[in-house]
This record gives sequence, structure tokens and C-alpha cells, in this order.
Amino acid sequence: MKWATILAVLCCNVVASIAIAKDYYVSPAGSNKNPGTLRKPFASINFAVKKLKPGDTLYIRQGVYQETVTLTASGTPDKPITIQAYGLEYVELSGVQSLERQWQLHDKDKGIYVAKLNPKSLAAEIVGNNFQLFVDKESLLDARWPNCDFDELLSRKGWQAVGKNSSYGRIDAPFLKDSNLNIEGADIYLNMIHQFFTWGRKVTRFDPNKGIIEYPANFNLGSMFFQGWWATNGWKDDYFYLQGKYDFLDHPGEFYYDTEKGKLYAIPPAGKTLDGSLIEIKKRLFGLKGKGIRHVTLKGIHFFGAAIQLRESENLTLDGLTFRFPVNTKELQESTFKENGVPNKYWRITNTVSGQHNTLRNIYAAYASGSLLNISGSHNLIENSILHDACHSGSLYYKCLSFGGNNAGTIKRCTIFNAGNVGIHFGGPGALVELNHVFNTGMVSHDVSAIYTSGDRARNCRITRNWVHDNPAHTGGIGIRGDDLTRELTIDHNVVWNIAQKGIVAKGDTNSVFNNTVFAVRKLGMLLPDRAEPRKDWQIREGKTFLDIQNSNTLYFNNMVEHETSDKTNPSEPVAVGQQGGNYRIIDTPPLNDIARYDFRPLESYKSELSGQPLPDKAVIPVNLDPDSEHPYVGAYGFNGSDWKPGAINGMQYLVDNKEDRTILRFKYTLPLIEDDALTILINGQEVKSGMIPKQKSFKSMAFFIDGKFLQKGDNIVEFISSSFGTITDNFNSLKKRLVHSTNFPESGLFKSAKPVELIY
Repeated sequence: MKWATILAVLCCNVVASIAIAKDYYVSPAGSNKNPGTLRKPFASINFAVKKLKPGDTLYIRQGVYQETVTLTASGTPDKPITIQAYGLEYVELSGVQSLERQWQLHDKDKGIYVAKLNPKSLAAEIVGNNFQLFVDKESLLDARWPNCDFDELLSRKGWQAVGKNSSYGRIDAPFLKDSNLNIEGADIYLNMIHQFFTWGRKVTRFDPNKGIIEYPANFNLGSMFFQGWWATNGWKDDYFYLQGKYDFLDHPGEFYYDTEKGKLYAIPPAGKTLDGSLIEIKKRLFGLKGKGIRHVTLKGIHFFGAAIQLRESENLTLDGLTFRFPVNTKELQESTFKENGVPNKYWRITNTVSGQHNTLRNIYAAYASGSLLNISGSHNLIENSILHDACHSGSLYYKCLSFGGNNAGTIKRCTIFNAGNVGIHFGGPGALVELNHVFNTGMVSHDVSAIYTSGDRARNCRITRNWVHDNPAHTGGIGIRGDDLTRELTIDHNVVWNIAQKGIVAKGDTNSVFNNTVFAVRKLGMLLPDRAEPRKDWQIREGKTFLDIQNSNTLYFNNMVEHETSDKTNPSEPVAVGQQGGNYRIIDTPPLNDIARYDFRPLESYKSELSGQPLPDKAVIPVNLDPDSEHPYVGAYGFNGSDWKPGAINGMQYLVDNKEDRTILRFKYTLPLIEDDALTILINGQEVKSGMIPKQKSFKSMAFFIDGKFLQKGDNIVEFISSSFGTITDNFNSLKKRLVHSTNFPESGLFKSAKPVELIY
């Protein structure tokens, strides 16, 4: 009996352990009184996640969910928790709500309409600094002066240059003389001094007779920014814009919300009417929050008008998530994070994942007033993702992608573009930045890098096989930079072009810079300073040590570059580093196959001139050069090596479903499109569908019936032929009920969002 009892208990435990894993379902048509099954789903994601235990899966059915989901449960290494969209259905966690109000014409001449809101229905943090209005899923602009459209935010069109007699706390604005604008008390945003920071202040006085604007002269920055050159010259080539007044409402696509009266004023975007459109306002800041979550997978969920905040997390997998308009705040982060001594809570409103061993792949994020995505901690990975349009203020506190921590991890195969400031801001030690395509950065700032690191954070970090181009930064743009006090940074096999000031900068010492291709840079292609490191006040306070000579132990080999120097004030001075060799100076045209078509391989006729030298053994990070190349070579590509392409690779997810003897093919792109695509679908070699796919439709799955004449019993071949990405071929079995495939396009299918290279000198 004793052994029988033990066996019975063991069997019960085994059965119990097998039965633990459950599948739950959520649907907008469900009820939280239901058991959460496929036929009787829950209604709320927040309600459902509280049911989850290790090994469980929550399937979310198609619909828009207006809630902030808070995760509290964790999985285990062998039993992760999974939360995912059902099949290819469109699931949106929304931070907005529809505004069903009667609009009345308020000002016929300007086309201004007004609607009454209940201020108490909105959280104070929304009303105060984060209010946002959408028309047909596109954001309107808070009324501003000077005017611009939303898609012009990352340009100087929406900024005004100050007059020549400006000084700290005082703007000379002759263009506003005799103006009837009510400016006193308005919000003023100031991109000033070195123009890589922006401050928000209130206008304290406006003199319309003289065209003078005054604001508090209380910026919080180190004293070095107010000494020497900047003290006498730094206030005269600055930019600003104004918000926060009804008087500024005069342009299509603008709105103004009077918080005291609860009145919302708006001018419809060109070609739109407010009564015939979907009108939505921001309701909540976050769509998903969690702290200390472990072993959870999130798949195929879209966030609109809401951010995520997953802190101190471990072993998370975020796959196929999209974020549109995740952050919209007027409050700017400053160095002290305080305003009048009170901590500023709004700088914490970011799209954030922190912790260790977290993986983010196939992420799409776009349109944030601040940073798009912040990843911090150790051993994290972001790969095959697209991030664009961030940092409208141009302040260095905001980046498209911020990534860092001790043994930080890897940023791989991402496409990052359209940033007011930095594209990738990273720090280690131990970070790898590989195969990324970064362009159009520093669009409303100065002295800004597309890829940036500095100091001890650069130790044992590597920036390799990236394309970096088009950083105007108002004549102060930089491609790749290891800034002050950089140590042990490796920069290799990158292609850098169309940069306003400097292609690659490596300050500090014990760096390795080799096999880079740099051309079409207006000032300096390569800068490896040898002067003494500057002693900046905050660095002194932090107890930093400084070198009297920089880069004396740096390696500089096999680079193809137009201009190279160690003295930025005298570009004719040669590079002075510890060891160097094999470098090729471009005199006229870069000896590359076809720059216009992004073929940066060297011309065969230059093989002798572009023979490089072996790297010294003391390179910080041992690097194996292209194994297909017989000899060392100069530049980012060898003569016999692969023609690698960086950036995100899109693919196709598709599902073949049999219903009532009819076969339905559903498909969607792995990543949303950033341009319209011409797509043709063939089954068994016969064309069954073709046409243009607008980028707006690529967030959702598309479907059509497959005529029986195209199918055969058993295995079939499906081909997706994309004008943007190339061709993928896969197999499906027509006899099986459901098959879901997710296939990436081959590496050679480079997306064609970037136009053919146009060199700008």
C-alpha cells in the first residue's frame, strides 16, 4: 500500500504539471465573466493577464483595446508566458479615445472649429503636457509660431532664427515688430548655444514696438558653456519657436486646447473635415507596464498613442511589436530634471525596456516628440527593427535609439532615420553595433553624431559594417563618434558619406580604426585628435583622468578616406597615432563599383593601390577579416568578399486557411512598410494577385480567396515578389487546416526607401 500511495501521488503530480499550461483568449466581443476560452473569451487584456501562470499563452483577438495593461506574472526558463495576437489578426493597445463631439465653426476666416470637452475626464498629466489630437490616425500639431506641417517638424521650417542683437535671456525679434500676437506667457522652446540642447521656458515679457522677447536666463549647464567663445558669440545664431497660445492657431492641421474652459479649437488638415473624420484625443500615456517581469514573450501587438515601460526585466522577448506616436510631451528633459526645484516627472515618459537578457526583434517605432526607444541593462539585443522620426526638439537628451549598460549587448540590422538629434546613442562596456543603416540624423541640432558613444562606456565596444550617411546638423554633423575620453573603441568596416562636418571621430586612446570607407564629407573625413584632452568642469567633478596626448596607442589601418588629420584646426596635418598603415587617400572620385546603386566594393582596376596591411596583434577586439579575401584590403569591402547590406530585412507572414471548401490566403509584412510596395503573388508559378500595397495597409493582414485552379492537393509553392524587398518562395500544404509561416527576405533584398546616392559636397 505504501508504494501504491507513493506512485499515486507521483502520477498526480505529473498530471498536474502537465495540466498547468493553459490557453486563454481575449476579444472585444467577450466578457470577463466568461472562462476565457476560444468560444467564450475574456473582454479585457488586463483582466486576462492576471490569470496567467508559467507556461500559459494568452491569444488576443482582433480589435482595439483602450487600456493600460500591467504585467505582474512571470514565466520560467522552461515555461515562459506568451501573450500574442491570434493568427495574423490586428491587435491594438491604444492610448487614445474617439471624440464624439459636435464641432461648431468658430472663426470662418481662419477655418477654426471648436468643441467642448470635460477637462475632468482627462488625467492631469495628459492635459498639462501631453495632450494630442488625431484626425484619421494622423497627429495634428499644437498651434505654434512659426508654422509648419507635421511632416516638416524635423526641419528648420518650424523654427525662427534669432536676430543678431540677441543675448542670454533676450531675443532680438525684428520680424515681430508691431505684431498683434499675444506672446507674453507663451511657451518658448530654445535651441541655443551649442544647439545640441533645447530648453522650454515661458515668455516673461514681449515688447512689440522693439520686437524683443525675454525669458528666464536660468539654463542648467556646466559653466564651460558660458565662457569664452560662447559667452560673446553663442547667443546670436540660435533658433526658437512658440506654443501655448490661441493666437498661434492659424494653419491647417493645428489645434489649441484651452484647459481652463475645456474648449478644443482645431483647423482641419488640408483636404479633411472634422465632421467626416475619425477624431481621437490622447487618453493615457502607457499601453503596457511591468516591473521585474521574467520569461515573457509578447508578439504581434500594435501600440498607438501609447508607450511601454518594462523595467528591471529579464529574458523578455518582444517580437513584431509596433509603436506609432508613443510619446508626445511638451515638457523637455533638462540636466537637473527639475523645474523651480520640483522634480520633473514628464521626462520619465519614454518607451523603455530595462533589465538583462531581453530580446527585441522585428520592432517598428515611429513619431515621438522625444526618444523612440530606450533599452538599458546588460546582454540585451535589438535586431531587425525600423525606428524613425523622433526628437522633434533637437535636444541631445532624446534619441531614436538609446542603448547601454555594462555588457550592454547588441544592436544589429536596424534601420534608423529621421532624428532631430542622435540616431544611435550607445554605451557599454561591451556593446556591438553591427549592420545598421543610419541616415537623416541631426536634422534640428548642431554638432551631432549619427552613431555616438564616449568615455569608459566605449571600452570593448565595436561599431562595424554600418552605413551612415546624410547628417546635415547645420554644418556640424558627424557620422560616427567616440567622443571625449573614449577608450578601447573599435570602428571598422563602415561606409560613411554625405556628412556635413566629420565622417569618423575617435578621441581618447587605445582605439582601433580600420577598413572604413569615408567620402563626400564637407570638412574632415577622419579625425583622430592628438592634442591634450580638454578638462571640462563636470568631468573634473566626476574625478576623470585626462591624457596630455591622445591616440598615442591607437591603431589606424586600411581606411579609404578623403581627408584625415589629428588636428581639426589644421586639416593638412597628418594623422598622428601609435601605429598606422595601408590607408588610401581619395583624391578625386572614390574608386568604388557603383556608388549610385550602393555598391561600395572596390574597383578591380585599383587592386594594387587598395592592398592593405595586416592588423597588428594588439587590436583591442581581435577581428577576422573577410575570409574570402586572400590578402588584406583597404576600405569596407574586399575584392572577393560578400557584398553585405545593412539595415532591417522585411519578410512575409502568411496563413493558409481552409473554410467551407474555400482556401483563403492571409498575409502581412513582417515589418510595416516605409514606402508603398508593388507586390505580386504566385502559386505554383501562376499569378493569383498583384497590385500596389500602400504603406498604411501593411500594419494589417490582407486576404483573398485562392481559386481552386491554382491549387494542387498536398504541397504547393507560393511566391511573394516585392518591388522593395525582392522575392521569397515557400511551401504550404493545402490539405492541412492551418499553417502559419514567417519568412524573412534574403539579405540581398535591400529595401529601397533611400533614393540613389546623391553626393553632396
